[in-house]
Amino acid sequence: MKAHKILFCIVILTMFIFSGQNAFSTVHYLYFNDFSSYIGPEWSTSHEDGLTISTTPSGENFLGRDPLYGFQNETVRLALTGLPMNSILDVSFDLFIINSWDGNTPGEYGPDYWSFGVEGESPLLYTTFRNTSDQDYQSYPNNYYAENPYRTGAIENNTLGYTFYGDAVYNLNFNVAYTGNSVTLEFMASNLQTYSIEDESWGLDNVSVAVIPEPSTVMLLGAGLLSLCCFGKLRKKKCHKS
Repeated sequence: MKAHKILFCIVILTMFIFSGQNAFSTVHYLYFNDFSSYIGPEWSTSHEDGLTISTTPSGENFLGRDPLYGFQNETVRLALTGLPMNSILDVSFDLFIINSWDGNTPGEYGPDYWSFGVEGESPLLYTTFRNTSDQDYQSYPNNYYAENPYRTGAIENNTLGYTFYGDAVYNLNFNVAYTGNSVTLEFMASNLQTYSIEDESWGLDNVSVAVIPEPSTVMLLGAGLLSLCCFGKLRKKKCHKS
């Protein structure tokens, strides 16, 4: 096969792969909620007070349990149904860490744990966060018990308007495998100080879920296209010989 024919097949294959991925991710975009106006029955919490759309002092709506603050020691669940069978989800969201989170600090004030995962399975992330600026650490972006400086990985600091040790915003992203056609995602905190929600809380915003294209399927189809290019060239040579 001449070089320009090989190049042509490679270009076609590359275009197919990228167009296939774009089409797949667009068609199978599943869920988004910025909690600007509604929550939806897909959300629930283990706390008896339920869920509400909270509003930060700076005026930003998010998912919480108090008109101004977020959640405390509880599990918040997002139940998704009608999914493509046995696939992988791309899950991203903004996590609000509000007021005096103490990170890895042991004893009376901590550690302050937060985790994310699939119901019934080991967490994909089990970590701590810290807003206070003294000498102790937080574990994020690693699992507990790593030692990182406070607010490591935050995309915003003190933008939400809280004054008691401020606030931090983290954008988290996970690949979540599941079986069947449904999955329940769990967001959970534990060991926070419980005497007042004004002391330590957390919230969720801009929750997005999409299906990740299966590379094996896309590559298999692309390889088939490349084979057709090669087969067409070989067949043409055979026709000329005969």
